[in-house]
Amino acid sequence: MLYPDNAGKMSWNRLHQEAHFLPCRRPSTIRWAVEFVNRVQAGQTVPMTSRTKAAARATQPDDPAAAADRAARLRGFFACYVATKGGATDPRIEQAFTAVPREPVAGPGPWQIRVPDGPYIPTPDDDPAYLYQDWLVALDAARGINIGEAGLHARCLDALALRDGEEVLHVGAGAGYYTAVIAHLVGPSGRVHAFEIDAELAERARRNLAHLPGVHVHARSGIGDGLPPADAVYVNASAVGPSWSWLDALRTGGRLMFPLHAPGGYGAMLRVTRPSHGPAWPATFVSTAGFIACEGLQDQAAGRRLAAAFAGGGWQEVRSLRTDDAPDGTCWFAGEGWWLSTEAADDGTIRVRR
Repeated sequence: MLYPDNAGKMSWNRLHQEAHFLPCRRPSTIRWAVEFVNRVQAGQTVPMTSRTKAAARATQPDDPAAAADRAARLRGFFACYVATKGGATDPRIEQAFTAVPREPVAGPGPWQIRVPDGPYIPTPDDDPAYLYQDWLVALDAARGINIGEAGLHARCLDALALRDGEEVLHVGAGAGYYTAVIAHLVGPSGRVHAFEIDAELAERARRNLAHLPGVHVHARSGIGDGLPPADAVYVNASAVGPSWSWLDALRTGGRLMFPLHAPGGYGAMLRVTRPSHGPAWPATFVSTAGFIACEGLQDQAAGRRLAAAFAGGGWQEVRSLRTDDAPDGTCWFAGEGWWLSTEAADDGTIRVRR
C-alpha cells in the first residue's frame, strides 16, 4: 500500500508511515523503496543490485517456525487492511483472508507486480511480504491474468453475503485464491464449484484446492448449459451482460455478482438477486471494477454503448434488472432481453439477509 504524495513523488515521511508493511524497516531499505517507486512512476528502469537484494532478504528468518509465524502476522495484518478498505461489515471476511495463504497460489517468487495502468515490475526477491499488499500479482503477466486486488474482493464478497452451507459457483477461478476464500465463508458444509476455462490455470487451481473437500474444479467455461443449482454465483471475468445460465442457476433468493463492462475497460460489479416471482430482479452496483474479459460474453457494439452509459453517469442509481419486454423511462442501460432500471423491484421479491 504505497501512496504518492501530492507532487506525484513518494515522500520519505509517507513511506515511513507505511513501513510496517515493507519486508524490512531499515532506513537503507526504505530509502531503496522510495527510489524504486519514484523511478517506476517516472517510467525509468530500476536496477536490482546485490546490496538491495540482500537488504530485502535480511529480515527473512531461516527457522521454519519463525518464518511461519512471520507469514501469519503478515497475513493477519493484510486481512485486517483489505477488510477495512473494502468496508466489510461481516467479520468473517477478515477471518477468511486471515485463513487463506497466498504463497501456494502465487507460486515461487520473485513475482511480477502490476503498476496501476502501467507495466509489471519484478519483486527483488521471494519475500512473502510482497504478496501481502493490495495490488495485482501476476499469474500470467503475458496475458494480463492476475490475483485480483483483495480490497475489491473483500467488498464484493461482503455484499454477496455468503452463509454457512451454501453452494457457490465461482466463474473465472484462476489459480484458486478467491475460491479458497469463498470455501472458508461457506464452511465445511458448503460447496464451491470453481470454473476456469484455461486448462493450465485450472490444473493449478486443482492442486491448490485439493485439501478442500467441498471444492470442485471444472476445467471449462462457466457460461454453458447445465450449471449446478446455486445460492450464489461469483464471476471474476467481465461481460457486457449477464449470462442466462448464471441467472437460471440461481435458487430463489440466490445472488449473482459479476463485473459489467466492455472488454479492456472499466465498469462496476453488479449484484442481482433472484426474486420469488416476476420479471424485476433487485440489483445494485457494489463497486467500480476492471477485469479480464469473459470469453463468449462480448459484443463490440454493446460494449461501446455500455462504456458510454458508464461515462454518462447514473449507474449508482440502478435498483433492478428487468427481463420484461419494453424498457421505460427508468432504463439506465438495455441489453438483449434485459435492462437495468433505476426503479426498485416490487415488495414481492426476496431479499437476502445475513
